[in-house]
Amino acid sequence: MALLRIIPHLMVNYDLPWNPNRLEQRFGRIHRIGQTEVCHLFNLVAGETREGQVYERLLEKLEEARQALKGKVYDVLGELFEQRSLNELLFEAVRYGDDPAVRRRLETVVDGAVDHAHIEALSRRARLSSESLPAADVEKLRLDMERAAAERLQPHYIGQFFHEAFRRLGGVMEARESGRYEILRVPARVRAHDRCTGSGDPVLERYERVCFDKASRGTRPQATLIAPGHPLLDAVLDLTLLHYGLTLQQGAILVDETDPGARPRLLVMAEHEVTDGRTAPDGAARSVSQRLEFVFMDARGEAIDAGAAPYLDLRGAHDDEAAALAPVLEADWLAGDLADRARDFVAAHLVGPHLDQVKAQRSGHLDKVEREVRARLSTEIRFWDNRVAKHQAAIRAGRDETLPWRKARERVDHLTARLEQRLAEIKQQRALSARPPRVCGGALVIPARLLARLEDEDRVPAGMAEDTAISEQIGMEAVMAAERAAGRRPVDVSHLNRGWDIESFTAENRMLMLEVKARVVGGHEIFVTKNEMLQARNAGAQYHLVIVPVEDGFAQAPVYITDPAHRFWDRGDFKDTKRAFRVRDLIAEGGPGPCL
Repeated sequence: MALLRIIPHLMVNYDLPWNPNRLEQRFGRIHRIGQTEVCHLFNLVAGETREGQVYERLLEKLEEARQALKGKVYDVLGELFEQRSLNELLFEAVRYGDDPAVRRRLETVVDGAVDHAHIEALSRRARLSSESLPAADVEKLRLDMERAAAERLQPHYIGQFFHEAFRRLGGVMEARESGRYEILRVPARVRAHDRCTGSGDPVLERYERVCFDKASRGTRPQATLIAPGHPLLDAVLDLTLLHYGLTLQQGAILVDETDPGARPRLLVMAEHEVTDGRTAPDGAARSVSQRLEFVFMDARGEAIDAGAAPYLDLRGAHDDEAAALAPVLEADWLAGDLADRARDFVAAHLVGPHLDQVKAQRSGHLDKVEREVRARLSTEIRFWDNRVAKHQAAIRAGRDETLPWRKARERVDHLTARLEQRLAEIKQQRALSARPPRVCGGALVIPARLLARLEDEDRVPAGMAEDTAISEQIGMEAVMAAERAAGRRPVDVSHLNRGWDIESFTAENRMLMLEVKARVVGGHEIFVTKNEMLQARNAGAQYHLVIVPVEDGFAQAPVYITDPAHRFWDRGDFKDTKRAFRVRDLIAEGGPGPCL
């Protein structure tokens, strides 16, 4: 038995199991998710006994291996004694432990089983995830994770969405401590919708504290984390889609105030998914990965990847603006098969890489799962086959062991069927295929310059004259040159629409995200888009706003502002698509290089 829960983070084993794998099973009962204390395990061994001496040596070797291998020894305890079980060794110690030769042999077996190389080999074989990656792959994975962290929706975008959608549904929420809120009233229709969907935990009428960042949960009182999967957020999202979902199908007119061009574009939203050979409860193929893709198309029929969330930087057209756009809406190119062409572009350029990525992620994992399933179930089948043979021999010798033989035979049949079933499931999981993409929404995107021309205004919107392609290119070249001069390796990623223009790498391969804003000397404002603000908030000190003054076609020294979101940009409103900032205020806070 194990003394357990008298002190929730301490365990004392005073009756050690003869199967070492049970040590980890017992310890896992207190060393569990949610444990906040350092857990300690004490094993009591009767050292004056023969079997106690064997177990004591085993525990000493296990502790040495644990320190050398950083705990990995506990992942494979049950497989250390593959040739002879610990059970057999302990019995031999009890029966022949007085013989010095036997004791030496037992110690040799224990030492060999707990050898570092042996444990490391077992750990690699049993590991289901690809932790042992080449250094280059590890570095690439780290950089991909940093990019994904900067582009994530939680917490800032989801927080802004919830504030706006909850308010529109009649909810009442007030700010309390930093990053924490009190929900004073959840509308009845939100609570009723949750009961209709049966999403699990009920939506409450009020919440003492909620937050959108887990770092703000606190303890007094602890805040409820509003994140994907929480029933309140799910109910608000479902009702919002119910009320506004038709807009996706009808299309919309959006204005891009940062586009210096004068040609309208069509923004098409398409979704596609990768499925495997399994069947979902509704009879459809089981989805294993889904993606939402955005494509820009123009009057010439050209299509390009629009990035992850281009709509965040666009605003809806006002009623008077929509009236001025009537001639644009009647253009012949908008009457063509644009949805089909967008679907073909996604199928030809975006679906393939998605499918390849999912295959690469699942292939190695499934190889290891299949190997472990075969090894473990085959071992069990051989064990019970031996039992069947022993009972058959006893029956032939005249002993009545028909019932044990039948039970052992049933166990073999059950395990064999289980092995076949698991292998068939793994085969189905390998059968990956991409379903055809489906267009689910679209919008006509109008550059602000074109809108101003249609409204017969002899002006260009504020800041637009400065944001020409020429000055932006000059600014990019100046920052790339400054980064190289500083000994870093810059890469232009502006065409990928990530929310930053340059990724620059230090000698230690630390990535800096640089958003370049080139401005003609004398310009008073710069504009920052919503995507840029969200990504800057997520990336923190890794993100740098770089202002490049341009005069007479020549760039002056770039000015770097480190972590601009937390220094200048508040949470803002959900409807904001851009924010204007005074150039001189930003430059006053900047410096000649990033703060590393």
